[in-house]
Amino acid sequence: MEDNKRKVDIYSLYKREKKITLEDDEGNFVDLLLVKMTQGQRAQLLREYSDFLEQKRQELRLREEKFNTFASALASSVKEDFIMGIIAFEHAQRTEIADLYPALDGKEEEEKAKILKEEFKKFEENRKKQLLEKSDEELKKQFIDLSIDAQALIESARILNFRSLVYMCLDVETREPIFKNGIDSVENITDRRVLDELLKQMLEFRTLETAKEVRKIASSDESFLPAGELQKSSTDSPVTTV
Repeated sequence: MEDNKRKVDIYSLYKREKKITLEDDEGNFVDLLLVKMTQGQRAQLLREYSDFLEQKRQELRLREEKFNTFASALASSVKEDFIMGIIAFEHAQRTEIADLYPALDGKEEEEKAKILKEEFKKFEENRKKQLLEKSDEELKKQFIDLSIDAQALIESARILNFRSLVYMCLDVETREPIFKNGIDSVENITDRRVLDELLKQMLEFRTLETAKEVRKIASSDESFLPAGELQKSSTDSPVTTV
């Protein structure tokens, strides 16, 4: 390990990068360099994502008020449909949180899966009792609100990913940004296959780095219990949709 050590400036520590090659059916190719975002770029990306997400939510709410898009689709739905739909949204949310718990090995991981399964089952039973006390109209509104949030998140993810490409894709030789005109440059890619492959490579690289950081934080944070149990709450209320 000592032989591999070298003195660098502070900006070069943990400066992971990956060279990738994109190729078409005729053998034409281009090399790109994927690099980690700086802290400033990450902060800017989150601000842009947050702003776009709220803007998209407002647009969808106004559209619903005007055209009743979601309400019309739910015209034949009954109370049980709304309840199961709401629980499905909330279950997905809790699963995402559970996935942040530190990874375990062997029997411990199996035990964690059993505990989570029981926790989810208990949550769903309690949540169903709570929702049964609400009126059909209240449940319908809640389901529409969740649907709007879900749609806004999907559309905002596109901005998040395209902006990530702007920050992370550099020319191999000059190390200058490939997409100098921002998201417009990304959207100018004419072949969907090229964009799909580029997004796939970027997401794999970004997810790898994010996973390392999350696991490191989770392993040292008491909020993430060692056996993977869900953190106990003072109430049975579900996680709030953000």
